[in-house]
Amino acid sequence: MNKIDFNLAMQGVIDENLDMPTEELIMNVTASRWEYHDWEVAGFEKILEERNLQFNIYTESFFKKKFIEKFSKLYPGWIIDIKKMMTQLIENGWNLSIPIRAKNYHGSFKCYISTDDIILKQIVESNCETINLKCSLCGNSEDENYDGICEKCRIY
Repeated sequence: MNKIDFNLAMQGVIDENLDMPTEELIMNVTASRWEYHDWEVAGFEKILEERNLQFNIYTESFFKKKFIEKFSKLYPGWIIDIKKMMTQLIENGWNLSIPIRAKNYHGSFKCYISTDDIILKQIVESNCETINLKCSLCGNSEDENYDGICEKCRIY
Protein backbone atom coordinates (compact mmCIF):
# COMPACT_ATOMS: atom_id res chain seq x y z
CA MET A 1 0.00 0.00 0.00
CA ASN A 2 1.47 3.35 -0.99
CA LYS A 3 1.55 6.35 1.37
CA ILE A 4 -1.49 8.04 -0.20
CA ASP A 5 -3.62 4.88 0.08
CA PHE A 6 -2.35 4.34 3.64
CA ASN A 7 -3.34 7.88 4.65
CA LEU A 8 -6.76 7.58 2.99
CA ALA A 9 -7.40 4.27 4.74
CA MET A 10 -6.23 5.70 8.07
CA GLN A 11 -8.51 8.72 7.63
CA GLY A 12 -11.42 6.38 6.94
CA VAL A 13 -10.72 4.60 10.23
CA ILE A 14 -10.60 7.94 12.03
CA ASP A 15 -13.89 9.06 10.50
CA GLU A 16 -15.62 5.76 11.33
CA ASN A 17 -14.31 5.45 14.90
CA LEU A 18 -14.16 9.00 16.19
CA ASP A 19 -16.87 8.25 18.78
CA MET A 20 -15.34 4.94 19.92
CA PRO A 21 -14.79 4.85 23.71
CA THR A 22 -11.21 5.59 24.77
CA GLU A 23 -10.86 2.23 26.55
CA GLU A 24 -11.78 0.37 23.36
CA LEU A 25 -9.30 2.41 21.32
CA ILE A 26 -6.58 1.69 23.88
CA MET A 27 -7.37 -2.04 23.68
CA ASN A 28 -7.14 -1.86 19.88
CA VAL A 29 -3.64 -0.34 19.94
CA THR A 30 -2.35 -2.58 22.73
CA ALA A 31 -3.63 -6.13 23.36
CA SER A 32 -5.47 -6.37 20.03
CA ARG A 33 -3.04 -4.41 17.85
CA TRP A 34 -1.98 -7.39 15.75
CA GLU A 35 -5.60 -8.16 14.87
CA TYR A 36 -5.73 -5.00 12.76
CA HIS A 37 -3.92 -3.62 9.73
CA ASP A 38 -1.22 -1.00 10.32
CA TRP A 39 -3.42 1.72 8.85
CA GLU A 40 -6.25 0.82 11.26
CA VAL A 41 -3.92 0.97 14.27
CA ALA A 42 -2.54 4.29 12.99
CA GLY A 43 -6.09 5.66 12.81
CA PHE A 44 -6.87 4.50 16.35
CA GLU A 45 -3.61 6.06 17.56
CA LYS A 46 -4.43 9.36 15.87
CA ILE A 47 -7.81 9.51 17.63
CA LEU A 48 -6.11 8.77 20.97
CA GLU A 49 -3.48 11.41 20.27
CA GLU A 50 -6.20 14.00 19.73
CA ARG A 51 -7.72 13.00 23.09
CA ASN A 52 -4.47 14.00 24.84
CA LEU A 53 -3.83 10.91 26.96
CA GLN A 54 -1.64 11.67 29.95
CA PHE A 55 0.01 8.26 30.28
CA ASN A 56 2.20 6.00 28.15
CA ILE A 57 0.29 3.10 26.61
CA TYR A 58 3.39 1.78 24.80
CA THR A 59 5.09 -0.27 27.51
CA GLU A 60 5.27 -4.02 28.00
CA SER A 61 3.66 -3.72 31.45
CA PHE A 62 0.71 -1.73 30.08
CA PHE A 63 0.32 -4.26 27.25
CA LYS A 64 0.32 -7.08 29.85
CA LYS A 65 -2.41 -5.30 31.81
CA LYS A 66 -4.59 -4.89 28.69
CA PHE A 67 -3.86 -8.42 27.44
CA ILE A 68 -5.11 -9.79 30.78
CA GLU A 69 -8.07 -7.42 30.78
CA LYS A 70 -9.05 -8.69 27.32
CA PHE A 71 -9.83 -12.11 28.83
CA SER A 72 -10.71 -11.27 32.42
CA LYS A 73 -14.45 -10.66 32.05
CA LEU A 74 -15.32 -13.67 29.92
CA TYR A 75 -12.69 -16.17 31.10
CA PRO A 76 -11.84 -15.45 34.76
CA GLY A 77 -10.66 -19.02 35.36
CA TRP A 78 -7.71 -18.51 33.03
CA ILE A 79 -6.50 -15.15 34.32
CA ILE A 80 -3.91 -16.35 36.85
CA ASP A 81 -2.22 -18.45 34.18
CA ILE A 82 -2.42 -15.73 31.52
CA LYS A 83 -0.76 -13.31 33.97
CA LYS A 84 1.93 -15.91 34.65
CA MET A 85 2.53 -16.44 30.93
CA MET A 86 2.83 -12.70 30.23
CA THR A 87 5.23 -12.25 33.16
CA GLN A 88 7.40 -15.12 31.92
CA LEU A 89 7.41 -13.73 28.39
CA ILE A 90 8.48 -10.25 29.52
CA GLU A 91 11.16 -11.70 31.83
CA ASN A 92 12.55 -13.70 28.91
CA GLY A 93 12.83 -10.84 26.43
CA TRP A 94 9.41 -10.41 24.87
CA ASN A 95 8.79 -6.80 23.82
CA LEU A 96 6.26 -4.83 21.82
CA SER A 97 8.09 -5.51 18.57
CA ILE A 98 7.15 -9.22 18.79
CA PRO A 99 3.54 -9.82 17.70
CA ILE A 100 1.43 -11.95 20.01
CA ARG A 101 -2.25 -12.80 19.49
CA ALA A 102 -4.62 -14.75 21.67
CA LYS A 103 -8.24 -15.81 21.57
CA ASN A 104 -10.73 -18.35 22.82
CA TYR A 105 -11.36 -20.81 20.03
CA HIS A 106 -14.20 -23.23 20.79
CA GLY A 107 -13.35 -23.30 24.49
CA SER A 108 -9.59 -23.45 24.08
CA PHE A 109 -7.10 -20.69 24.78
CA LYS A 110 -5.09 -20.18 21.60
CA CYS A 111 -2.02 -17.97 21.64
CA TYR A 112 0.32 -17.27 18.74
CA ILE A 113 3.67 -15.53 18.99
CA SER A 114 5.58 -14.46 15.89
CA THR A 115 9.21 -15.04 16.77
CA ASP A 116 12.09 -17.42 16.15
CA ASP A 117 12.96 -17.31 19.87
CA ILE A 118 12.54 -20.90 21.04
CA ILE A 119 12.22 -19.93 24.71
CA LEU A 120 9.35 -17.53 24.04
CA LYS A 121 7.59 -20.13 21.89
CA GLN A 122 7.98 -22.76 24.63
CA ILE A 123 6.57 -20.38 27.24
CA VAL A 124 3.48 -19.83 25.09
CA GLU A 125 3.05 -23.53 24.30
CA SER A 126 3.46 -24.77 27.87
CA ASN A 127 1.16 -22.11 29.30
CA CYS A 128 -1.50 -22.81 26.66
CA GLU A 129 -1.42 -26.48 27.67
CA THR A 130 -1.86 -25.54 31.34
CA ILE A 131 -4.63 -23.03 30.63
CA ASN A 132 -6.54 -25.47 28.46
CA LEU A 133 -6.69 -27.99 31.29
CA LYS A 134 -8.70 -25.50 33.33
CA CYS A 135 -12.29 -24.35 33.27
CA SER A 136 -12.43 -20.90 31.69
CA LEU A 137 -14.96 -19.76 34.30
CA CYS A 138 -13.71 -21.10 37.65
CA GLY A 139 -10.17 -22.34 36.94
CA ASN A 140 -10.98 -25.86 38.15
CA SER A 141 -8.77 -28.50 36.55
CA GLU A 142 -10.16 -31.53 38.37
CA ASP A 143 -13.08 -32.17 36.02
CA GLU A 144 -12.93 -32.72 32.30
CA ASN A 145 -13.84 -29.58 30.40
CA TYR A 146 -16.23 -29.39 27.49
CA ASP A 147 -15.71 -26.27 25.36
CA GLY A 148 -13.59 -24.82 28.17
CA ILE A 149 -16.25 -25.15 30.86
CA CYS A 150 -16.28 -27.76 33.63
CA GLU A 151 -19.31 -29.76 34.72
CA LYS A 152 -19.86 -27.56 37.80
CA CYS A 153 -20.02 -24.34 35.76
CA ARG A 154 -22.02 -25.69 32.85
CA ILE A 155 -25.58 -24.44 32.77
CA TYR A 156 -27.94 -26.69 30.92
